[in-house]
Amino acid sequence: MSGESAAVPAGVKDHWLGNVWPKIREGYVDEEFFNCDETELFYKLTPDKTFKFLGEKCSGGKHSKDRVTVLVAANLTGSVKKKLVVIGKSKNPRCFKNVKNLPVQYEQNTRSWMTSQLFEKLLREWDGELRRENKKILLLVDNCPAHTHVASLKCIKLVFLPENTTSVLQPMDQGVIKELKVNFRKLLVLKMIDNIEKNIEHNVNLLQAIVMVSKAWDRVDGDTIRNCFRHGGFLSSDNSESNSTSNTENLADWAENIDLPPKMGINIDFNQYAAVDENIETSSELTDVEIIASASHSNENHSPEEDEAEDSTSSAEFLPPSASSAMKAIFFLLRKSQSHTSKML
Repeated sequence: MSGESAAVPAGVKDHWLGNVWPKIREGYVDEEFFNCDETELFYKLTPDKTFKFLGEKCSGGKHSKDRVTVLVAANLTGSVKKKLVVIGKSKNPRCFKNVKNLPVQYEQNTRSWMTSQLFEKLLREWDGELRRENKKILLLVDNCPAHTHVASLKCIKLVFLPENTTSVLQPMDQGVIKELKVNFRKLLVLKMIDNIEKNIEHNVNLLQAIVMVSKAWDRVDGDTIRNCFRHGGFLSSDNSESNSTSNTENLADWAENIDLPPKMGINIDFNQYAAVDENIETSSELTDVEIIASASHSNENHSPEEDEAEDSTSSAEFLPPSASSAMKAIFFLLRKSQSHTSKML
């Protein structure tokens, strides 16, 4: 666990926003102000409770802790959302075979973490893109160990948040990452329902997770991003019609809207499920041994979890089922439940 400071020092946020920030952002318009942040994603993790009929086998997901780190970046107006960066453990996962293009930028190291070396690489690539487009940006980041000063950037002004203020100042932490994860887990639950309807074992490989998290990012709209920058104090309420923190739909309400089966005495906390991988460590300095291992990571070196079951399916594109298909699966489960209940009586 890598939690935030117990309390933000009193007055630090207001002082920084009122006295320091205006001087920092001089010469930059709203469209040129970006923020980025990393988050962990347990991409195979499913809800920890399910409905089971007497005598039927019910096993947990031993791959549920497979994880990737996702780098999220957008500008204040929400008009530019950078392509997600997904950091995994395997250099060439088998599920990537014959896939020419990914909807995200995929990177790899032995811990699937953001490192200072990778952070510098990403910034220099971004700086090169901006230079070719004759643009400039101001990029705000927190001061985690992986976010080091990168020298000689031509088009990126790198600014670090004050210590211990990430929880109240970082725009991506004010609701953007939360909505991304809620959208992802909606797609994951719908995939589970679709697998039930097709009577196939539920499994998600890294490629399918990447496609789903990219779709989830596409569904995070500009209003949500602007509201999160506003909640961090970087945009006044007068600059927008809406003052809400984000447009994130409550996951429990969403589950009720698709008419999931009645609880039958089981309390399923969907909101807790959506936030299950919050505050997980996402960055660290690699040791010399880890740097060497990462650099020499060959194609056949996969993590044990990925080698065991990642490629049960090989489709390069995951399309969520339609609402009608989801409803059919739900009604099928209800009928089956009623049938088993009748037999027991």
